[in-house]
Amino acid sequence: MNGQEPVQHSVRLTLYRRLGSFDSARRLQESSEMKKVSTWLLVAGWVFAVLGGLIGIGIGAYLTFAKTTGADGETTFKYDDNTRRQSVPMLVIALLFFSIGVWLRVRATR
Repeated sequence: MNGQEPVQHSVRLTLYRRLGSFDSARRLQESSEMKKVSTWLLVAGWVFAVLGGLIGIGIGAYLTFAKTTGADGETTFKYDDNTRRQSVPMLVIALLFFSIGVWLRVRATR
């Protein structure tokens, strides 16, 4: 038994008293937790960012700015801090490479 179990139990008990059931309290607690992103989405985001496509920009922006509303009505970021720290450079690189690609295409048509 680690030190977190009594704290988690007391949180669940407090939520139970407020909501009326352990199931509702468990769902409320789970909805407020941030997710970890799947590996394939990070890899796809980096590949498309380096290729300079709009898909890389979209994935980077989604991972950086996505928010979710919990059962208690509180809005939080959908993904954890580590994921968002990795997605900011992905978004910057995607925007940079996309801009370079557009600039090269415009320059080539002159």
